[in-house]
Amino acid sequence: MSKIVIFSPTPSTFGGGYETFIAEFIGYSRGQGVDVSVARPPTTTFLRVVSALGLRRRFFHLVREGGDPDYVRILRSAEYIYVKNELLDLLWLRLIVGRRKIVIGFHTRLDTGSRWRDMLYRGPIYQWLMGRARLHFVTSPPSDRAFMSREQAVIPNGVDFRGLQRQDSDSFRLLYAGRLSFEKGPDRLANVVNVARPNWTITIAGDGPESPTVEALAHHERVFWLGRVSRSKMQSVYASSDILLLPSRWEIVPFVLIEAIAAGLLPVAQDIPELRNFLGMWPELLTDFDDCGRLRSTLDTIQNMASDSLSRLRKEVFLAFKAKYESAIVYERLCEFIASGESTKAPNPR
Repeated sequence: MSKIVIFSPTPSTFGGGYETFIAEFIGYSRGQGVDVSVARPPTTTFLRVVSALGLRRRFFHLVREGGDPDYVRILRSAEYIYVKNELLDLLWLRLIVGRRKIVIGFHTRLDTGSRWRDMLYRGPIYQWLMGRARLHFVTSPPSDRAFMSREQAVIPNGVDFRGLQRQDSDSFRLLYAGRLSFEKGPDRLANVVNVARPNWTITIAGDGPESPTVEALAHHERVFWLGRVSRSKMQSVYASSDILLLPSRWEIVPFVLIEAIAAGLLPVAQDIPELRNFLGMWPELLTDFDDCGRLRSTLDTIQNMASDSLSRLRKEVFLAFKAKYESAIVYERLCEFIASGESTKAPNPR
């Protein structure tokens, strides 16, 4: 198997979907004899760059974890380098290595509604950088295929579907897990608090720029904010939860959605196209977190389902996701695609 290096200027403490993807991919590779590693520049270097760009607040919570001062040599020794489609990441990498080594993964939406971002990501520099890549790998189809090369594949993210022994409770236990940033919609949890029944609890696991918003919610007696939770401890958090809340404004592939379903939870997600791609078969799991009436109705309906009907729904969702997102299948396809250099079109993960 070819040597694959994942380039990530962002420290692992960023706690986003790309960092989770890296951990899952490397974890898979260890058990399969695949040579996959990660190259990270020193955290101090990354923080200097984002500070110069006026983005320090977005990364205020990062821990200075070190990184590898020798990351340039690691990148240049790789046969293939995997990088996400962020402009900063691509510019940084393109200064170090040639075009034929680069494989771009679409982990970030281009059309987020931000005017400055639209100018950058639809400009000639970004289009040129995308054209320098050897291959494009996408975790789900981007809304604008103009950036896609002819050599592309659509391969979903993967997790282990082992299932967990659920901890019973008389409460209806709601969970928000992930980065606390505007696009993830943690501010919308205020509406969940407003419609909560007396036996509902709301657990929030994560940190990020919107932490002050969540801190204000945590004063409520039914809200429990855990802060940033390690991946190993998240398993016990999932086991003591019933529903995953996904109030996102936009998404690509939310790892937390797949992980939570793998752990036996049901999701309740914002009704946006990206999440409808995953949950469209179950419209009862889609809602509008800005509409308190619809939000309460969705949650009430799930809570009041007969136990056998609820078990059937949970099993149906679990098995459907397992068939598409099992780690061994997903990452084997990804390794083969990167190494082959062929145009292999995989199914749209719906």
